[in-house]
Amino acid sequence: MAASRPDGSAAGLWAGGLLGVALGGFFDGILLHQVLQWHHLLSGLEGEPWRDLRVQVLADGLFHAALYGIAVAGLAQLWRLRGRLAWPGMGRILAAGVLIGSGLWHLVDAVVSHWLLGLHHIRMDSGNRLLWDLLFFVLGLALTAAGVRLLRIPSGGKAGGKAGGGGRVALLLALLVPVAAGVAARPGGNGMSLLLTPRDLPATVVLQRVAALDGRLVDGDAASGVWIVRWPDGTGLARQLGLGAVPLAGPVLGAGCFQGR
Repeated sequence: MAASRPDGSAAGLWAGGLLGVALGGFFDGILLHQVLQWHHLLSGLEGEPWRDLRVQVLADGLFHAALYGIAVAGLAQLWRLRGRLAWPGMGRILAAGVLIGSGLWHLVDAVVSHWLLGLHHIRMDSGNRLLWDLLFFVLGLALTAAGVRLLRIPSGGKAGGKAGGGGRVALLLALLVPVAAGVAARPGGNGMSLLLTPRDLPATVVLQRVAALDGRLVDGDAASGVWIVRWPDGTGLARQLGLGAVPLAGPVLGAGCFQGR
């Protein structure tokens, strides 16, 4: 039997779907790019420019910046739905949207980034890259199927019945997405992060601002406004923003590659 959907179900699906895309992308960027370091966004491209770690990490940072925009759009849609979150079935619709959005992210990333454009593969160091790409694709299928299945389950409630599920799901999403975004921009285990400042901001000015926050400028380029900074333990995102810069990425390994360019 087809599910009975409350008015606003399409808006709920959009809200959940956008947040699902953001969470799927943050999962990729945080776990695979930063923690496991299996690939960067453009690891599959050949040629001298793509061997520069600055280019690779900058691409990862811009990837996270785009995800922030998607997350903000999803949270804005969630805010517009705030008056309907207590309606029966809305929590299920939001959760289904998150699963579908995350699943579609994995599917599109696998088909477009891995196979059509060859931007990267899940494990660049594997002798069987196709196997890992297929596992990623299957994960996308499973998440999408779970979301569609959840969407088709009848709510089993009437107006005035059990409510509040949508509000709980919305609160969880509203907390989870900013946390994931913050983790993506945190300094890495070696205390280093990548920052973006206005172009042509003199290195002396950047050095002074970093030093004022107890950081150390490792390397960078004033023309592009990209800098690698080592922070003391416990330095948070708010402190980085005190530079007037945009944190692009967390762990930055192999920073010695930037020296003597």
